[in-house]
Amino acid sequence: MSALACGGVFAAAFVPATAVHADAPSVTGLKLGATGDAVKQLQQALIAKGYAVAGGADGVFGSGTERAVKQFQTSQGLNANGTVTSATAIALGLVASPYLGLAQGATGDAVRQLQQALLDRGITVAGGADGVFGPGTTAAVKQFQRQLGYSPSGTVNAATAAALGQPAAPPPAPPAPDPA
Repeated sequence: MSALACGGVFAAAFVPATAVHADAPSVTGLKLGATGDAVKQLQQALIAKGYAVAGGADGVFGSGTERAVKQFQTSQGLNANGTVTSATAIALGLVASPYLGLAQGATGDAVRQLQQALLDRGITVAGGADGVFGPGTTAAVKQFQRQLGYSPSGTVNAATAAALGQPAAPPPAPPAPDPA
């Protein structure tokens, strides 16, 4: 297991090594009746987090897997619907989020991206996108969480990270001037 480093501050989330593979099958949207490698990956993550999956990691999303997903979702404060949402996938460590676990005191590019994502959604961040998660960023995160109907903790949990999505790719660098 590896810790996500967020601009010099370690996030509170731990992600299985398999979570960062670009070719990993998508687990978001999985529900009762699904089969395949993505289901097996989901089941392995649930088992690794201590949730019993009847039948083990067999690649079949049956009632035992659904029960385990609902139990996990409940433990994380997520909507326990049994379907793997992006927030569920992030909380399980199956989908990486640069924002997950960011809280007051964090600094760096991940914080700057978080602040910009909040600004892009019309949330005022005192100090702007400066890369410092201070009281202004905490207040902005709480405001965003309240708008979504979440409990305003000021810390970026899985549901908040999923709602923010992935940061936009940086704009391409301008072409180098022709030395001729």
